Amino acid sequence: MAFDDRSVTDPRGLRALAHPTRLALLELLAYEGPLTATEAGEHLGESPASCSFHLRQLAKHGYIEEAGGGSGRQRPWRVVRGADYTASESDPETALAGAALTQVVEATRQQRLATWQATARNYPPEWQEAAFASYRPTFLTAAELKAMGEAIDKLFEPFRGRMIGDDPRPKDGLPVALIMHGFPVAPPAQQRPPRPQSKKGRK
Repeated sequence: MAFDDRSVTDPRGLRALAHPTRLALLELLAYEGPLTATEAGEHLGESPASCSFHLRQLAKHGYIEEAGGGSGRQRPWRVVRGADYTASESDPETALAGAALTQVVEATRQQRLATWQATARNYPPEWQEAAFASYRPTFLTAAELKAMGEAIDKLFEPFRGRMIGDDPRPKDGLPVALIMHGFPVAPPAQQRPPRPQSKKGRK
């Protein structure tokens, strides 16, 4: 969920982020820039009180900060860039917090995909034609899979600045989600259970 090169490994920060409303608020601020709790609530269909609470929690753990001006629910918030979180990735508490966050993130991604599939016909034809989804099974080594992921990251790199505010956004552009996974679908041969011997081969 990082919008820059941030690495969040602090278990308390991970647990604080493992909430769908907070993830939505963090992304909304990245897309729209500084917003108040009231404005954020209008975008998300949440009450200002709810947004105000979740914004304060995000700020408590260093994800966002006050943008200046206003007070109470009328103070604007913005995303913090370059925050530094340090904790051992092998720490059990961090692992559990990370797993909880991953579940919320994946559920959000699946919901977003379902929303697109249900509303795609409402978009202009060029956007319907531009959108894509693919499933491409093959055989790769671990090194090849890693290299493929790095190559995909390089393809995205020229556009990263548009999200974090370093580069101007195209006037005819829309927020776009690129959801990609690359993972093995079976364990290594030495970890697989032996195949049952057929009756024909038994003696």
